[in-house]
Amino acid sequence: MAVDKSRLVNVFDYEAAAREILPKLAYDYYRSGANDEITLHENHTAYERIKLKPRVLRDISRRDLTTTILGQTVSMPILVAPTAFHCLAHPEGEVATARAAGKAGTIMMLSTLSTSSIEDVMSEATGTVWFQLYVYCFFLKLDGLRSYFFKSSYKSALYLPANLAAWAIFPSVSSMSWRR
Repeated sequence: MAVDKSRLVNVFDYEAAAREILPKLAYDYYRSGANDEITLHENHTAYERIKLKPRVLRDISRRDLTTTILGQTVSMPILVAPTAFHCLAHPEGEVATARAAGKAGTIMMLSTLSTSSIEDVMSEATGTVWFQLYVYCFFLKLDGLRSYFFKSSYKSALYLPANLAAWAIFPSVSSMSWRR
């Protein structure tokens, strides 16, 4: 089913369009949140609070949203969040997302639970890709994953979620050589 992209104005419009075109399983996965969905509810509430103040009789011919994030120049203060299972929505999955982020001039954070391999994503990426690292107790050898991700010649970074328990990484950090 084709969606009229000209009618997509805000996050809620995109959510409604996704409901129309995605299989139910995929839509339900993407629209849900963890546990009691408190963060999901708070995010919706935050979007509802955003108000745009129209500015009239101003020269808007030259707009520039360029900024830097951790030393990386991006075309806008928006990054592609590390979401999992892109192939549920599109056969090219994270590979297509990486191409789109590069074309838009922003950073993509590749999820630990990506449905595309790091090699496939990095071979098609046209911009900066960061890698989200979720440390699952005893199931992930940090140094091996780090070297696996950094073996490409692309600029790259690790994104460690803020809710990551310090004990999960500090024992391993001292033994890692973080330089190439």
